[in-house]
Amino acid sequence: MNKKVKLWNKLPHEDEQLLLGRMAEILTFYLQHSQDSDLTDAIKLHHSDYLVGPYKELPPGFYSQLDALLAKIAEKRELTEFPTAACLCIQADESSVLFKWHGLVISTALEHLRLFSDPSRVASAVNAYRLFVSLEQKKHNSEINKNVPSASLALPEIVKAINTYFEQPDVILPLKRRLQPIRRIIEDVYNQELKNKRSRGVSAPITLKRINKNEEKDSVSIKQALVDEEEAPYLEFVETVTEQATKTINSHEFTADNAPKTKFIQAATDSSVSKHIANSAALSAIYARTVANQIERREKNLTSSWSSLTEHEIAILLKGIQDFSASHPFETQLIYLMLVTGRRLEQLCTAELVESFENFNKAGDAYTLNAYGNWYYWIYLPDLPKHQQDGKLRKLLTQLSAKVILPIPYFFSGVQPPAYSIKKDTVELKPYVDEFLAYLNKTYSVRLTASRVADYLSYFLHRNGVDDVVIALLTGNPSIQPAGIYYQQFNGKQLHEAYDLFITAVLKPSIPNLQVNPINPAYLGGSKLQVKDKVITMFFSHLESKLSNNPNLIDFHNRYTLYVLYLLNFSTGHRPVNDPFEDLKSVDLYNEKIFISDKEVRDVDASRTLVLPKIAAEQINAYLAHLAVLKEHLFFSNPDAANYLLRALDGTAPFLFFFSFDKRNAILPITPSIVKNLISDVFALPLNWHRHYLRTLLSNQGITGETIDTWMGHAKPGQEGLAKHSGLSISSLKKVANCIQLEMEKLKIKKLDGWSAYHD
Repeated sequence: MNKKVKLWNKLPHEDEQLLLGRMAEILTFYLQHSQDSDLTDAIKLHHSDYLVGPYKELPPGFYSQLDALLAKIAEKRELTEFPTAACLCIQADESSVLFKWHGLVISTALEHLRLFSDPSRVASAVNAYRLFVSLEQKKHNSEINKNVPSASLALPEIVKAINTYFEQPDVILPLKRRLQPIRRIIEDVYNQELKNKRSRGVSAPITLKRINKNEEKDSVSIKQALVDEEEAPYLEFVETVTEQATKTINSHEFTADNAPKTKFIQAATDSSVSKHIANSAALSAIYARTVANQIERREKNLTSSWSSLTEHEIAILLKGIQDFSASHPFETQLIYLMLVTGRRLEQLCTAELVESFENFNKAGDAYTLNAYGNWYYWIYLPDLPKHQQDGKLRKLLTQLSAKVILPIPYFFSGVQPPAYSIKKDTVELKPYVDEFLAYLNKTYSVRLTASRVADYLSYFLHRNGVDDVVIALLTGNPSIQPAGIYYQQFNGKQLHEAYDLFITAVLKPSIPNLQVNPINPAYLGGSKLQVKDKVITMFFSHLESKLSNNPNLIDFHNRYTLYVLYLLNFSTGHRPVNDPFEDLKSVDLYNEKIFISDKEVRDVDASRTLVLPKIAAEQINAYLAHLAVLKEHLFFSNPDAANYLLRALDGTAPFLFFFSFDKRNAILPITPSIVKNLISDVFALPLNWHRHYLRTLLSNQGITGETIDTWMGHAKPGQEGLAKHSGLSISSLKKVANCIQLEMEKLKIKKLDGWSAYHD
């Protein structure tokens, strides 16, 4: 006889005896009725110990004792620890098709554990059966008896019948979700093979082709899109490309700062979508249009979105949390945390319990219980590049890695309820959350869902004009502003002002005398590529010093162009790309505006028009005067260069350029690698340091998030500034230009004249 398969962790002796008696009863009944000889023979051969129970006859009150044991496991929140024990305690109606399924599930679970030693799949299956019985008791009784096949059939016939049901256009999703994990272990046992073994959550990126180290890398990543319960689910495929620019800046920042080369959706492969849709071209097209419409609505992030909860619904939710906190402490606490942290249940379950802030130093979420005089503190550390520098370069930067810390207020006036640690099993917790919200919906005629509760913090802050970067940090969701979160150094004051706005407007009306134990908000975090002010002043002064007493026209031009390039980059936030600022047709010096197209990798134009700070406009004029002088000097000695200068001044060629460093002095287009080589001996920092500085500067100066996103080219599709759905005007950009102008004056960055100013 093989070693006995263990189905549950250690329990008190009387509970063990109760479960062994139940096992013998269920297995014996299944063996008497099953037509699958392979499985019944395996049970008799490998699991015969479970066929003999501890009782000759079931004791009086046996089923009542099972009910009591299940209630005890549920009350202690141990359904995750004892899933099989809870499944054994459940009792389906004898007239239901699920009655015989009890033995099928337990028999298959035993054999699955013996074959594969995979407790996670077995736990999912037995938990699904328990919830299946509960589902039948509440609703769907007729659908279950109509569509669930008989457990007496052979395993392949059962799998075939389930698959047929899944392909029906009117498949009921709750039934499908319950059947899927059970079907999985039945298939594994029948095929004697563990199929589709994968981790939960986002799929790992997959590479399309074998590549060399020196080649550009095209790859596709797949992720499950977060949608509301009432929205169409879909998978998102994102193709990204690693370009040459990533050699001069951090690759993660480059990916976040630039839209993917290609982004497309496949809507029909999500497991909860009926295969009937995938098999119909017409239905697939309709479904795809539905998905596209909901993506468009989400990206526009309209404050009038119907899917967001109303103030009345939030008031009802808070009332329900308070009224039922004693009878349903765990459900109310989870839902309250979802509301005040802006995190979905999956995020709450992945958070780490720590004793203090100092004990948490890795990217992700964490929380404390009853620490620092408060109920909960929620902690979030974004996963950002460290920008580690060697030697003296470290002194050039302000590098701080503070965490985002949210003091969670009590939801009772003057009373601190007990704080519970959060269990890790989303599958177990979700039914409790959904059931509680469903009760509130039915009682008060509202439309609460778990995702809407979690999304409300983000919606409220966006509606009140809070920067999307601040919202992303508060909610632990970088996808809200994936580029800005890399480039902005946040301060605690900004975060706590936004969070206090939420607490004051949303919580205090329902919770009088609300208590919050604030922390000192004087901390900095986020971007670690923040160059110090005095360093910037010294850097531009160094570039200027290389122009004085420089008798070589070619070398002077290259150094002067480098100064002009850095000045224009600083004043506009232009990305370090090939041929920056393009030609003079992109510049309107009369109105002091410039057209920037440094990120056109979407299928729609991602360019933008900015207002030039006064110093930048003056510098361009001075540089053009320098080019005119240069053209005269090179007319005979370098006619090719002189012809290029004519085209540059006419607006048909890029006006910023270098000369080659050999004797030919050929025209050399500006590239990030050339710039890095020219400057690396004195300022070997990533070339996008000015974008980190500007994003942080504008945020600290109170410029709105929408305006900053427009200026930096960080606006997401559907949220572009000055576009159809934007509320921005050119006056907003003038405010940014004035802000940068004042900063440049403070840093002593000034307009410099060209060759003629140094050589009369």
